[in-house]
Amino acid sequence: MIKAPSGLCVKHTDKGEKKSGSLAGLFPEYATMRDFMYFWAETMARKTRKIPEPVNLSVEARWVRETLSEYGRSTDFLSVVDEWAVLPERVKGLVDLAVSGDVHPFPQYASHLLLHVARKNPEGVAIHHDQLLDGVLATDNTSVKRNGLGALLCLPIQPYREGDLLDWLFKVFQDPASQPGLISYTARKLADFVKAYPELKEEVLMALEWRADMTGDKGLMVLKRFFR
Repeated sequence: MIKAPSGLCVKHTDKGEKKSGSLAGLFPEYATMRDFMYFWAETMARKTRKIPEPVNLSVEARWVRETLSEYGRSTDFLSVVDEWAVLPERVKGLVDLAVSGDVHPFPQYASHLLLHVARKNPEGVAIHHDQLLDGVLATDNTSVKRNGLGALLCLPIQPYREGDLLDWLFKVFQDPASQPGLISYTARKLADFVKAYPELKEEVLMALEWRADMTGDKGLMVLKRFFR
């Protein structure tokens, strides 16, 4: 038996999955022992370390959030890429947190880690394609845009919101504020579209040339290599 902080006694099984009647009744969203322990650990950490309260996050995202908070501003969290890439609950948590609109720096950290996870295990991220794409198209967070698009680069083009993504990519080219990393990923994703729809090639190259002229950055023309 494990004594929960509220005074509840919860049975702990070998798998940590058995529902407790009292626990499920009082905390239906944390109906398994594992989920409740995630919730408990994160709550205690917020109280002792004054971590800002999260927005409405999934249990998986809360667990990822708490883990990433341990690294402060370090990028040492990339050490977990190999382990998390093969764990569906971690991948889900990363996607949920990246597109959540939570306070800085959690979406940035999550999207950065998600980018590396997608490179290791694109199939694991592919099942979250629609949610990730929705988040990329909706966010104003520059880091989430860049990292989210980088993760989408690891996945094939899918019918879901295909036209919206194409329009968004052209708008990135047209926006003078778009940063070099986002521009590079945009060119590479447009190259994927050109492979699927060769008739787009001339329009895409014209857009690239227009941006080079607008910004005075002739170095952008090296991105033409993605369209050969």
